[in-house]
Amino acid sequence: MTHGVVWALMSNSENQGAHLRVTSKVPVVPDYRTLVELPNARLLAPSRCSVRVDIDGAAGLAFAEFDVGLIDRRFRLLRLTAEPNDGEFLDLVALQRLDMGLILRAGLAHLIQLETKTGETFTAERPLDSADPHANIALAYSVAHAFGVHPVMAVAHDLGISQGAAAQRVRRARAAGYIPPTTPGKAS
Repeated sequence: MTHGVVWALMSNSENQGAHLRVTSKVPVVPDYRTLVELPNARLLAPSRCSVRVDIDGAAGLAFAEFDVGLIDRRFRLLRLTAEPNDGEFLDLVALQRLDMGLILRAGLAHLIQLETKTGETFTAERPLDSADPHANIALAYSVAHAFGVHPVMAVAHDLGISQGAAAQRVRRARAAGYIPPTTPGKAS
């Protein structure tokens, strides 16, 4: 199964105008693992996936492919493949400028599933209509955490609110049991 999304951004102004096309592949029979347990549902993600980003308009980098695995509720890089444009050398600085957290989120967002205790499954193609507000916070937080993106910033971005308001909502969702407790000195 392959899905894709087109982006027109890079994390650096040197590559403005570069277009990124992000696609993902999972095994034919994907193995889904629990990302987070909620009171009435659980969030599932594929245990392995490949995310490819094709880059048009950036010198020194034609594409990068990331093979990732879900280990301890976080996606970890298992393999990285990158190729330069024809006739060029691979530009490692261009590779470093790619925002891997955002690319992985874009590549895998449609694969994340919410499974209710009654057995219903919701995806990007079949969204949950009237979710508990804590569940929406937990979803944004947990997905961001799994991709190595700052969770509170992701909640703020996804909900279109300030970081302070997002932090408050995260605290409330954690107090209600939707997000696991933090460990001092370690992101959760």
